[in-house]
Amino acid sequence: MRRAMIGLAVAMLAALALAAPASAAPALGETSTDFGFADATWSANSATGFTETVIQVSGGGNNFLLVERTTVTQDENGNMIGTQTSVRAPSGFTFTIDAVKLATANLSADGLPATTCNFDSNGQQIGDCTTAPITLNVTWTGEGLVSRAVSSSHFTGHGIKIFIHENSTQRTSTATGTLDGSQLRADELRSADLGNTHHVEVKSAH
Repeated sequence: MRRAMIGLAVAMLAALALAAPASAAPALGETSTDFGFADATWSANSATGFTETVIQVSGGGNNFLLVERTTVTQDENGNMIGTQTSVRAPSGFTFTIDAVKLATANLSADGLPATTCNFDSNGQQIGDCTTAPITLNVTWTGEGLVSRAVSSSHFTGHGIKIFIHENSTQRTSTATGTLDGSQLRADELRSADLGNTHHVEVKSAH
């Protein structure tokens, strides 16, 4: 799943580069980036609903953090209503990863702005969303074998050729932590992965 997301992002970046106005002089040459990433999903059921927490983070030359916690419960009329707290941030957090063995990774953030919105049974927003700081700490531990994948892509247009090569590794993991004091428990973990990608991009005149 994470590789698919990275591949889509790469394709979008290339498309944007090719869609630039013809008058804009393209920056030619080779660039390379290494970035580690981690993701995890927890799900907890209750008598009246459930809570799902999704965290995706990447570092290196591709810093980004996604946090989504969705809680669905029944109201007094038996209708399902929901609350979602989310973060999408390129900074304001610390992420470290063992990029070679994918043995461990750690994510921490303190005072990161998060947006909370309420929704009715039809998925329509109720009232205004609010913003408040959150605290986050997560530790991943790799387990099992490290898988490897290699991909190459070519894009051509507007007098420029783009060649993209990626060498990625990925490993299933466990993940535990806290989100604003709420435990992210091992027995509620649904999936977790660690990974690292070496991205090379070459732009040349066509």
